Amino acid sequence: MKYTRYSLFYPASVLFIAGSGFLFAPTLTLDLLRASGSYSEVFVRLTGVFLLVVSGFVIQTIRHQFVPMYIWTIFLRLFIGANLIWFYSQTSDRLFLVIFAILAIGIGLTILGLWLDRKIHLYNLFNR
Repeated sequence: MKYTRYSLFYPASVLFIAGSGFLFAPTLTLDLLRASGSYSEVFVRLTGVFLLVVSGFVIQTIRHQFVPMYIWTIFLRLFIGANLIWFYSQTSDRLFLVIFAILAIGIGLTILGLWLDRKIHLYNLFNR
């Protein structure tokens, strides 16, 4: 599961960078993410705290090669993506589309990593 593991560096990095941005520079981060809505600074900072905590879990998943979580990260991110689309439909705030695009890249990388790992596993299984 080498490639799948490598693909998780993307969400770990994104979560850490976004979490740090929301926690320490919420207004700038919202501007960079093209937010058009108005958000309480305290809740944006709280979101940053949660993103940093989740990045820690992803980093530990990578570090300890906790393979059962690799596929779950896809399902969890799909759930987040569905909610982001719902939030966009409720608010029309581009912030949710930007975050969805960033999330979709990570999901694509993880699916590609899973596919490559399975392909290599099958190749090695049948070509001994």
